Amino acid sequence: MLRLNPPDHTRLRRLVSRAFTPARVRELAPRIEALTAELLAGALKDAAAGGPAGRFDLIAGLALPLPVAVISELLGIPPGDRPRLVAWSQALARGPGPGVPHH
Repeated sequence: MLRLNPPDHTRLRRLVSRAFTPARVRELAPRIEALTAELLAGALKDAAAGGPAGRFDLIAGLALPLPVAVISELLGIPPGDRPRLVAWSQALARGPGPGVPHH
């Protein structure tokens, strides 16, 4: 979707935006808050076990796993399959290899 131009991008964005209406986001807020608390508690626990208490990698501990968890729950992806979702997402972000035409 990131590399598409209108009208394809517009069509796909319209489909995705339906999942994130203000009402739907309000409905998701308690679960997102719970996931955030779980991730922060885990990251702080890991940091306390391996270094100065209260210090952790914000990207690895929250910024990456939180959206992955939320999107996974929206799509019905089980927690055990989340690493695969991350790998696919990273592969898509890198784009096709050299010599592959971009569409």
